Amino acid sequence: MTVISQEKTQRGFTLVEVLIAVAIVGILAAIAIPVFQGYVARAKVADAVQGSRGIKLRVVEFFEFGNQLPQDNAEAGAEPAADYATANVSSMEIVANGQIVITLSIPRLVGETLTLTPTPDGNDLNWSCSTTLPSNLAPAKCR
Repeated sequence: MTVISQEKTQRGFTLVEVLIAVAIVGILAAIAIPVFQGYVARAKVADAVQGSRGIKLRVVEFFEFGNQLPQDNAEAGAEPAADYATANVSSMEIVANGQIVITLSIPRLVGETLTLTPTPDGNDLNWSCSTTLPSNLAPAKCR
């Protein structure tokens, strides 16, 4: 009786297969990294807008008690502009007619601004937004 042996040889990946896998991962990373950076920047901008709630409240209170809009932070009873500094914001300043100018300190967006403008509507204020940000990074209300 003759025994036929079958040797199984195990081989690793060839160099071409490894290079193809590395190329695919590189292409996916080249697409994913900018998309993720844009997402992070939009989240930080949204955080800056959310942080303006306190100073907006000062403008609203000033309007409710005097039926006019403040001309600066001091008149509205708000802290100085630099006191609103956070990781994403360098300052929040009330300028003419109650407008709030938010200056950003987000990397790649340093010095860009969001301007929140109040418009009296009877006893209420309606807020609109404008910005120097690229439209893909601006909050939906500012586009």
